Amino acid sequence: MAKQNNNAKTRFIIFIIASVLLLFAGFIPTLAKMVAKTPPVSNNFEPGKIVIQAQTDGEYTTAINTTQSDVGAYIRAAIVVNYQDYNDNSIYHEGAIEGVDYDIIPSSDWIKGSDGFYYYVKPVAVGESTTVLPQISRNILSGDDNKQKYQLVSTYVFAGIQSNVEVAVTTAWGVTLDQNGNIISVP
Repeated sequence: MAKQNNNAKTRFIIFIIASVLLLFAGFIPTLAKMVAKTPPVSNNFEPGKIVIQAQTDGEYTTAINTTQSDVGAYIRAAIVVNYQDYNDNSIYHEGAIEGVDYDIIPSSDWIKGSDGFYYYVKPVAVGESTTVLPQISRNILSGDDNKQKYQLVSTYVFAGIQSNVEVAVTTAWGVTLDQNGNIISVP
């Protein structure tokens, strides 16, 4: 009986070894043929392009659009306000003070973050525009005679992140989105 058991174990081990050898004998040539005959695969991924263009009414920046983009985008804007002399080549050293020299008139579709950026609450589709940007209201009589010799200049600086991957905007900018993809809170 013990001899029969040994024969059965020996046959089983030989069967397993033969099966593994046959598996590798068929797998290795197949793999070699695939490697030799398969052309290399090139990466054709192109990142989305966001082009932000300011729209003006001749004097003031009023909105921004994404007509040259190939993906929709979330937009944020920084408003930089300073003084220049009337030759546009010198900046007044004290700078402009919000609430004294100027006020920012808010717009309903823009939220101001604690980081100083204004965030447009909706993603802007390709070819679409934002609503009116927050505007600058100049307080001409600031009480400083030196400042009267300069003009107040405002510049908008825009940034965008593609909107078809919502995790990009939440991770990079730290905003919170609602179920429709609209920004509901900012840092």
